[in-house]
Amino acid sequence: MNQALTAVSLFTGAGGMDIGFEKAGVNVIFANELMKEAAETYKANHPGRTIVNDDINNVIEKMNNYEGTDLVFGGPPCQGFSVAGKMDPDDARSKLIFTFLDVVERVKPRAFVMENVKALGFLDKWEPVRKKYLERASRLGYHCSPFILNATEYGVSQKRERVFFIGIKNNQDVFFEYHMNDLLEQQKTEAPTIRALLKSLGPAGTEKNPNTCTVKAVQLILMIMQIHFLHQWVEIKHHFSTKNIYMAMPMRIGW
Repeated sequence: MNQALTAVSLFTGAGGMDIGFEKAGVNVIFANELMKEAAETYKANHPGRTIVNDDINNVIEKMNNYEGTDLVFGGPPCQGFSVAGKMDPDDARSKLIFTFLDVVERVKPRAFVMENVKALGFLDKWEPVRKKYLERASRLGYHCSPFILNATEYGVSQKRERVFFIGIKNNQDVFFEYHMNDLLEQQKTEAPTIRALLKSLGPAGTEKNPNTCTVKAVQLILMIMQIHFLHQWVEIKHHFSTKNIYMAMPMRIGW
């Protein structure tokens, strides 16, 4: 039996990427996350796993202890690159993609996977950053290429595009990108509709869907939302017939 691959998880968050790698048979032997709440969530869902709740810059010297681990993966903060943000090239968080490579340099894995927002993978604005990243990876001995994937093409009912920088150490395959794209194409699968996913749950509060929140604060928020929607429709009532107003009123969802 082949021995399971080992991995170091960086910028772990609550462990979403970890779940994917674990389902692929990878043993995550170390994880690092700055946010306390996310690290606690990780611990609750990954009993027995090692996660260090600290700034990656404070633990990077210790990463030499994991030299020879098969994989390094993670998703550094994306706010500096995202079109939804300020796209500030001087955002300190944007430098963390290179901190990721600092860890790769110490661990010397067989391969690495770094995830980030789509913009980093294709916008001209970030071409200098991409070039610098790929050149650094190359100097470390990795053939690295970015691949933009859409979650909805891989069985996830959400249109979410992300770039994945995949680096393979000492890779001599001159057709690496072609072969990787072919492999990714083979893995594509149609995502179920939201209706199909939720159909089996049943109405909120029933036996099959009992996990409804009864916190008074939430109930108050929902009531405020309903009042807000009602006021919206009252304000525009002169632009619609009574019939259309009733048709446009938000549905009661069973709060």
